[in-house]
Amino acid sequence: AALGLGSLLMQFVRSLIQFRRNQPTVRRKKFLSGVPDSKDGWADVSWYNPLGTAIDWQHDELPIICLLAAPDSIDDPKEIGRDVLLLINSSGQGCRFMIPAIAKSKNWRLFADTSAESPKDIYANMDGPALSKSASHTLPHKSMAVYVAIGKYQNDRPQLTEVDHIGGNSPALGDSQLPSNSQGGVKTLHGS
Repeated sequence: AALGLGSLLMQFVRSLIQFRRNQPTVRRKKFLSGVPDSKDGWADVSWYNPLGTAIDWQHDELPIICLLAAPDSIDDPKEIGRDVLLLINSSGQGCRFMIPAIAKSKNWRLFADTSAESPKDIYANMDGPALSKSASHTLPHKSMAVYVAIGKYQNDRPQLTEVDHIGGNSPALGDSQLPSNSQGGVKTLHGS
């Protein structure tokens, strides 16, 4: 039997609550600083414009990309934290996003997409379709997609250069794609 709209909404909200409770990356013990940590060079939070380059808070538009790095072993002793990539289109029109170069070294899986129809809007086990590293990703107006990194998280992060972090251009990496999902395809977001 098909789930009613109320049941689908409850399933979506339950999955968000479970993610918040179980994922140390989104429930930090201290404020995010944007400063690279001493272990691997990734900042706890990095912000990018839709072109995948460091955001200019004085001139860039509403759509943004946020990269949350998994916490270190001091704040996450079980090392269950995952890097989280958010594509946020708060504008009134569709927006194309390019994945930041630093994030292209990760294998990303869709967790939530607020523009998708249920049940394809949330993947409670963080096992949604893979994010293509080579294509641009278009999100409709007033929507957000949340991806989580899969694999070993603490030891496989690329080094973030000062240019990437402070505001320089990030060169694009190759056109490789992620492994296919369990349905046999690589999914990109809406119209990509």
